[in-house]
Amino acid sequence: NLVPLLWDRDTGLVYQPPDSYKTPGAGSTAANLGDDTSTVEHEEIAGGIGTVTPTGNQTKPLDTAANIIANADMGLNADGNSFEFIVVNEAAATHKVTLSNSGDSSNITLKGDMDVNAKTSATFRIVRDGSKIIVYRK
Repeated sequence: NLVPLLWDRDTGLVYQPPDSYKTPGAGSTAANLGDDTSTVEHEEIAGGIGTVTPTGNQTKPLDTAANIIANADMGLNADGNSFEFIVVNEAAATHKVTLSNSGDSSNITLKGDMDVNAKTSATFRIVRDGSKIIVYRK
């Protein structure tokens, strides 16, 4: 069996993630997040990759913490467990996509820059903290 390794770009270290860390399964397909301000649903997050081609700046709220935690595919069944997902902005111009917690701000804490600029991607890590989640920008 192959074991996934992670690289920490801040320290330059390569390490094996803990058992509580989940990555998208092999064969995951990218979810189209839509050129609008619709919610990024837990099923789209669980797929591991979301793409969007915005025609203007878009702010997209994340699904509720309860729905994200309840999605078994993310493995957030215990405190401290985490899951990573990637957002790819395929806009050719300057339009950015911003993830927000506006749908459940009392249960979702955002850490770091939630903007994904045109022609870039961003990796986010969700960490369970009781009935709440913390979303970190890597």
